Amino acid sequence: MDQAANEHAPSSLVSLSIKNFANLQSVNLDFGDLTILVGPQGAGKSLALQWLKLGLDGRQIVEILKQSGYITDKPDVLIEHIFGEGMATAWHASTKVQVDGINITPKSL
Repeated sequence: MDQAANEHAPSSLVSLSIKNFANLQSVNLDFGDLTILVGPQGAGKSLALQWLKLGLDGRQIVEILKQSGYITDKPDVLIEHIFGEGMATAWHASTKVQVDGINITPKSL
């Protein structure tokens, strides 16, 4: 394939899977060039997008939090920094998050 044709090829698909986080019991999303999430308020659209961002840029986010003086070595505290106050209890032993098949946990960030 020549470079001009390659420039117009669709971007690679990114998949997100979330199980047992907050009100998200089982979510499987495939993101493409344009993905629109539709649902009622409180359905978990923003939580899913926050996990996608963590899966793609989590280490950089944690590094910036560290540089800013935030505690990042305690998973419950890190979850609260990222998702908001009171969200530490949203992460359970049964929670599983994957981006493109790679497990994402507070400790792996």
